[in-house]
Amino acid sequence: RGGASGRVGNLHGDLGEAMSRLALRWLGNHGLVVVEPRMLRDFAAPWIEKALAEQDAIHRLLEEDTAAMKAEGFSPPLPLHEEERTPVYYLENGERFRLRHVRDGYGLERQDRVLPADRLRSELRAHPERFSPSAALRPVIQAAVLPVAVYVAGGGELAYHHQLSGLFRHLGVTLPLLLPRAAGTILKPSLLKTLERLKIPAVDLLSPGWEWEAVEASAGERGAEQAGAFDHFRSDLAGHFAELEVRLRDAGLTNLNELGREEERFLERLSGVEKRFQEQNPAAGEGPRRQYHRLRKLVLPAERYQELAVWTAYFLALHGPELIPALLAKLDPLTEKHHLFVAG
Repeated sequence: RGGASGRVGNLHGDLGEAMSRLALRWLGNHGLVVVEPRMLRDFAAPWIEKALAEQDAIHRLLEEDTAAMKAEGFSPPLPLHEEERTPVYYLENGERFRLRHVRDGYGLERQDRVLPADRLRSELRAHPERFSPSAALRPVIQAAVLPVAVYVAGGGELAYHHQLSGLFRHLGVTLPLLLPRAAGTILKPSLLKTLERLKIPAVDLLSPGWEWEAVEASAGERGAEQAGAFDHFRSDLAGHFAELEVRLRDAGLTNLNELGREEERFLERLSGVEKRFQEQNPAAGEGPRRQYHRLRKLVLPAERYQELAVWTAYFLALHGPELIPALLAKLDPLTEKHHLFVAG
């Protein structure tokens, strides 16, 4: 935790500005450019005004696209709100208030106040910095103000755009070509060695389920081999002591009690070695299953990909600042497969 805090350092400003500073600190030397929303308020104003004026149509389109996503078996990321709720926020005294369409204009949620429609439009044109798009409207305004041919998106962003395709068409904004961004999981070298010893492919840690019949059969075979090796050595040791006893008797020695006790001590030490070996190298039963689940928690914390459950600062504290250039050098940003990256 201390190492992660050191990577973050002292930040100030709101959450968005703080994240921008962190991203620039870590990736600024690698070509990252950050555009803060406040820089684009003037350009966004026409689209916000249009969204307010056509709230009924926008709500209907969101209903249709949401139903289509559900019919295709997908979970829409954006919840549907009441028809009166607009996709626009009003900013005042550091707070955001959702605008609701009412009979006399627009009401501010959590406030008993109504702004007349004419006054709101005038304020939007004079002070666009006082208005902010909702999650549903933001991707559309972003594409309108900063148009791109290709949009490299994460899983959540892909789902957002899929649910908003009708809204893009209605507002006359071109939906860019969408490509899934690169994704990956960082593995420690020691973890990879454990997987190799258990004969479990690393990619299987990312699978939703794992068939244990094969690994347990393989583990059972290895367990039998391990037990057979110790039994074979134990049998050889007993044979050597028996041969030694015969030779000593042939030489005229009859008091061989110490030899018997020494054999017992050897066999006892061998049993201790076998027990420690089995504890450190579980071969069958619940041993590999427990190890698998422990490794899976490291690779999929809370059953989610690392990027969704663990903050970047943790990995930087764990692997050092050289992690980012190493990732950029080895990961292909335009491949759809999930990368496994061994750090260190």
